[in-house]
Amino acid sequence: MLNIEEISKLLSSFDKSNVDRMKFEFNDGKLVFEKKMNKKNVSEKFPEASKEENHLAHGIEQDLFIIESPMVGVFYSSPSSEDNTFVELGDVVKRNQQVGIVEAMKALHEVYTEVPGEILEIFVENGEIVEHGQPLFKVKRK
Repeated sequence: MLNIEEISKLLSSFDKSNVDRMKFEFNDGKLVFEKKMNKKNVSEKFPEASKEENHLAHGIEQDLFIIESPMVGVFYSSPSSEDNTFVELGDVVKRNQQVGIVEAMKALHEVYTEVPGEILEIFVENGEIVEHGQPLFKVKRK
């Protein structure tokens, strides 16, 4: 398997390319990069869809909060493979409670929730590569 520096270089090259999906398979696993449409991509490719999306965004419930990845890296849902996950679907969390870890360049960055509430959705899996600003959790404010 590749080390984090090699993965970071591949991710950087992939990010700069016009390719939407890249898959690497190894004896001990696989690595998949996939670009997802974001608001900027949508507005560049489909200007009318962007206007509708902005209109719909104003109708989103005010009691929902998205916890996003603070950086590009590998997301971990627990401190180690032997430990329980920080949170699970349906858990009630407090403000500033740790909900995950993002590892980048051998440095571990803890991810905390900014609001108290209930975990409604978990968007990523343990060990998944995440982008800066990528949604990790949906929380219903309490």
